Amino acid sequence: MQWERVGDQPEPDDMLVLEFGYETGDTIFMNDFIYGDYITDTIHEAGDTIFNPFIDGDFIILENFTDSGAVIPMPMDSIFGPEEIWNEVWSTGGCSLDEWLKADSLQYFKQVLIPINDPQYLRDNFQFRFRNYASLEDNGLTGLASNVDQWHIDYVQLNYNRTLQDSFPDDVAFVMPPKSLLKNYQSMPWNQFRQEELAEAFDNKLSNLFNDEDGTNVKYTYSVTKGGSIVKNYTSNNFNAYPYYHHGFHTYEPHATPPIDFQLPTDGTDSALFIVTHIFAKAGYNDARVANDTAIFEQKFYNYYAYDDGTAENGYSILSTNANPEASLAVRFKLNEPDTLRAVRMWFNHVLNDANEEPFTLMVWADNSGKPGDIIYSQSSMLPAHADDFLDFYTYFIDEPVALSGTFYVGFYQNHDVQLNIGFDRNNDARAHFLYKTTNDWKEPYLKGAPMIRPVLGKYFKPEGVAVSEIAESKPHCSVYPNPTSDEVHIVVAGSADKKSVRLYDLSGKLLTVKEFVSESETINLNSQASGMYILYIMVNDKIQEVTKIIKK
Repeated sequence: MQWERVGDQPEPDDMLVLEFGYETGDTIFMNDFIYGDYITDTIHEAGDTIFNPFIDGDFIILENFTDSGAVIPMPMDSIFGPEEIWNEVWSTGGCSLDEWLKADSLQYFKQVLIPINDPQYLRDNFQFRFRNYASLEDNGLTGLASNVDQWHIDYVQLNYNRTLQDSFPDDVAFVMPPKSLLKNYQSMPWNQFRQEELAEAFDNKLSNLFNDEDGTNVKYTYSVTKGGSIVKNYTSNNFNAYPYYHHGFHTYEPHATPPIDFQLPTDGTDSALFIVTHIFAKAGYNDARVANDTAIFEQKFYNYYAYDDGTAENGYSILSTNANPEASLAVRFKLNEPDTLRAVRMWFNHVLNDANEEPFTLMVWADNSGKPGDIIYSQSSMLPAHADDFLDFYTYFIDEPVALSGTFYVGFYQNHDVQLNIGFDRNNDARAHFLYKTTNDWKEPYLKGAPMIRPVLGKYFKPEGVAVSEIAESKPHCSVYPNPTSDEVHIVVAGSADKKSVRLYDLSGKLLTVKEFVSESETINLNSQASGMYILYIMVNDKIQEVTKIIKK
C-alpha cells in the first residue's frame, strides 16, 4: 500500500551518479581550513567583531550573544592534500517503483553493469563513489522542505568475467532488519519489563536470491546473550528455499517466524542489554557471501520507552487548515508500575533554513478510554532542536518530576501551521499507539511508522555536562536571590576555600552559562535571556550542591 512504503520516490530531475577516480600523486591547496578553539575572556553581544588570534587581519562577526569563557572555532591554517581526479561514468534519473513493478511484481532492484576498461583507471589507487543529486520537497508548506529522495544501492561488486546474464547474486539474505523481542516496543525501562511483554515469535523477512529453480538448502539459528552468557540458543531443521524471483519470500515457519519461547533473566539492576544474533545461511561450505548471513539486534532495557529504531526514513507533521490552526500529537505508553517522568527525548529532521524551528508545547496526558484525557503536565515555548551527533535524540528536561501510573501519553501541541517535521521511523508500525488532533476529536493515523518520541523515566539522572559521580553527599548552605528576577540573580555558597561553579540551563536542557568562583558569592546576568523558567545547578568541588528553578520576568 502507498501509505506503508518506506522512503520517497526520486523525481525525474533527481539523479544517482557513479564516478570513477584516482589520486594523481600531486599535492594541491584544498581551499579549506583547520580550526582551533578561541576562548573569549569577556561577554560579547550579537554584532560584535572578534579578531582571529591565529591569522592576522582575519575576523568574525558574532550572530548571537556569547558569554565569557565560551569556545569559538577560528580558522588556523589552510589545508594541502593529495590531488584527486573524479569522472562521471554513469547516472540515472529518478523514477517510481511502480514503473519497475509493472514489468515484474518482484523486481525491486535493477542491475547495472559498468565495464572498467579505460587505461587511466587500471591502477592500484582506483576508487569509485556514488553521489545523489536531490531536490527539496516543494509543496509550499513551511517546515517541510528537506532532502526526501532516497536510493537503495546493494550488491556492489567489483569483479572480472561479468556478463549480462550474471544478474542473480548467489546469496540467501535478510530483507529487513531483525525485530525486537518485545510485542510493542523497540526498547523499554528495565524496571517496567514483565515477561508478558515478550513477543510470541520473531517476524523474519528472508529471501533466496539464487536462480536455481530446484531451490537451495538453507539453515537458520538465533541466539540471545547477556554479558556474554547464553540466555537462549535456537536451532531448526534445514529446509529448501525456492528462488525469490519466482516464489517470493522464504516462509518456512521455523525460519521466518521462530518462537520466542523463553524468559529473560531479571535482576535488581537499573538497566540491561541483550544481544540477539540471527544467522540465515546456505547449508554446506560453498556459501559465496558468508559475511551477509548474520543480523544482530541490541535489545536495550534502559530508562526510556521507544517504538522507533532510532533512524528516520521520513518526517511526520500535522497540518491544520483552520484559520486559527491548532494541532496535537500524542504517543501512548503503558506502565507496569508507577514511575516518574524525568525528560522527553525527540528527534527532529533538519529542514531548509531551519524553517521548522517554531515553538511547541511539550504535553503529557492521562488516559481517557484509549485516548488522551486530562493534561498532567505541559511545558511551553519548546523549539525543535538537534543533538551534536546526527543520530542522537535531543533531550527536553522536565522542570519538575512528574509522577505517572498506568497508561499515559507524551507528545506536543502547536498553534501555528508550520510543519515541525519530527522524525518518523517507517520500519516499525506504531499506528496502534499514537493519535493526532486538528479539530475537537483525536484521530488514528493512516501512515505506517513510529514518531520518534521517547519518554525518560525513573530516578534522577544527569543534565548535559554533569556526571552521576558529581552529586555531593553533604551540602553547604546555598541561597539564590532575587527569584523571580528581571535582570540579575545572586548566588551565595557558604565557605570561601572551595572550588565553586554555577551552570544555567534552559528547560530543553541546553547549557547557557558556566561560571567558576572561589568567593562566597557570584552573579549571573539574565538580560540576554528571554522571559521564562531556567534551571540553575550550584557545584562545589565539581559536585552538585543544589538545583534551583530561576524565573526571569
